[in-house]
Amino acid sequence: MKKAFLSVDLEGLPFIVNRGQLSTGNPLWEEGRRIASELTYAAVKAIHDEGFDEVIVADSHADMINIYYERLPKYAYLVRGYPRPRSMITGAEGCSAAFFLGYHAGVGTKDATYDHSFSSATIKELRLNSEKASEFIFNTLALGEIGIPVIFVAGDEALREDVEKFAPWAVFVPLKKSYGRYSSISPSIEKLNEDLAQGVKEAVRRMSNGEANVASIDKPVNVKIDFLYSGYAEVAEYLPFVKRVSATAIEYISNSVLEAYNIMELLTIVASAVKVMTGQ
Repeated sequence: MKKAFLSVDLEGLPFIVNRGQLSTGNPLWEEGRRIASELTYAAVKAIHDEGFDEVIVADSHADMINIYYERLPKYAYLVRGYPRPRSMITGAEGCSAAFFLGYHAGVGTKDATYDHSFSSATIKELRLNSEKASEFIFNTLALGEIGIPVIFVAGDEALREDVEKFAPWAVFVPLKKSYGRYSSISPSIEKLNEDLAQGVKEAVRRMSNGEANVASIDKPVNVKIDFLYSGYAEVAEYLPFVKRVSATAIEYISNSVLEAYNIMELLTIVASAVKVMTGQ
């Protein structure tokens, strides 16, 4: 049984330019869901057409209940809901390759739609071993630790540099070119579906030819999180292995990216709880 993993985010998808398209309960969210679902169906079909028996789809934006499940084919399985372990890469174990759809640039990237790294509400900057870390980088390195290569990435053109640096073997398909944080241009869905199919085909060809690798990083892993407000860092410092390095920033050391990932997720959830409690 040959399985593929597909992680789907929203900010890097075409036509997504408004906060309402990204938020549950907002009328525009239905538009965002339709865009995400249509492209997910196209990507799943393309992956299956290239010889994968099953496709594990991880709905990976916000509450992670965005993709309409009714039209998923019988060979697709959908991971939904948050919080969950390993967040955007839950369910990847046992897959031979990973595909990313709708991925966006990391926080602080110029001309990138809704640039952020895991939590725009709490994180100002995220670094791994001193390198600025986007969600793409964190997820790619975490999957590398369990032997899964990321072979295909589709998203905001502003993410291309990260892909070329951390997964140069992967096929990158731009779904949009951002003019700034709140505007972009994209081809039609029809054209993008063709691009996805061609990109997946090329990605699988490269993997079959032995050109794909698993990403890695030096260990132990040093993680630095610079929060938006000092209160989030204060609470994070309660953990004995967390070191406060400035009013808003903390750092910690992990033996693996997977361990670092779970700690980062926990600290983000705690910061979000503090935000709700204090209003900041």
